Amino acid sequence: MMLRLATDADEPNHPSAQRASCLSLMVGLLGPRGTHAALVAVVVLGLSLLVVSGMTGKVRAWVHDRPEYHWSAAEIVLDPEPPSWLRSKERGLLAALAEPLRGFEKGSVLDLDLGVVERAFKNLYWVERVRGIQRFYPNRVVVSLDYRRPVAIAPLDLSDQDANPSPRDLLVIDGTGIILDRLPENSDLGRAFSKDLIVLSGLETPPDFAIGHPWPRSDLPEDPSRPDPVAEAAARLARFLVEQAEASGWPETRSGQFIPFRRIHPYQGDSRKLYINHKLPNGQVLWVVWDAAPGSEGSSEPSALEKWEMLRNWIASGGIDRPLEPGALGFTSRGPVWLPPI
Repeated sequence: MMLRLATDADEPNHPSAQRASCLSLMVGLLGPRGTHAALVAVVVLGLSLLVVSGMTGKVRAWVHDRPEYHWSAAEIVLDPEPPSWLRSKERGLLAALAEPLRGFEKGSVLDLDLGVVERAFKNLYWVERVRGIQRFYPNRVVVSLDYRRPVAIAPLDLSDQDANPSPRDLLVIDGTGIILDRLPENSDLGRAFSKDLIVLSGLETPPDFAIGHPWPRSDLPEDPSRPDPVAEAAARLARFLVEQAEASGWPETRSGQFIPFRRIHPYQGDSRKLYINHKLPNGQVLWVVWDAAPGSEGSSEPSALEKWEMLRNWIASGGIDRPLEPGALGFTSRGPVWLPPI
């Protein structure tokens, strides 16, 4: 006797047999292409019914309301962490975002507009550039930043103010002329900055200034937002000097003595007539006529890098190994020259 194994399709009333019969009928009536089109239409119709019924919105709301996606601005991760000079640290920086991000504080990280976060960080004066923002599962937001860096300090004389007996405060300035902070000269950070940063002297102290804004022009007190071109030029030169000193060290004499130029002084308030100087061990002061700030040189003026190399070579070749004559060192397209006193 021959045994026969029955399958689901062999049962005339089984659902799979009925589906196969319907599919065969559709292929017979519509052909392969017509059958494919009909199936696609059925799927599209089904999805449309879900949308009309609001099912997708309900699913989305359910996902976005999941507790693991809840977030707050205080939990933003900063990359890298704020530098040591920023006294408010990470907590203070994130606290400054509370107001601009208030509308997103109690929502889902999935609803967070990263463009809004980027604009909020760009408005923080101690942030120079937002390099990127990334969102990680489940509710982690990482913001990559370039922070503004202090390169110079400017003494703020308070000796004539009875309300403040402190002899002097320091304004901390970045390479664009933005005032980053104000702190006492005798504070720990003030002493550290006085040792490591460039001192801007000869600037006219503004009658009114604001932290996070450029050094204002003293002749336009009604418009404090307009930067002082002299302070801006001096700050750009300070940034250049700091970066060059970090990259290749300060100029060095034959005997191995470093000559750090940590003071910039504009001549008679001229933004294109900047001086740098250094006090030598014998009490003499080496003055260097730098002229225009980096990037603002005239057509016949050497570039900042060319001046820097001239200065290093002049010092290394014995330029200050003998007593200095009255005057200052200057630069021409042919090389350094000693200029008589003005």
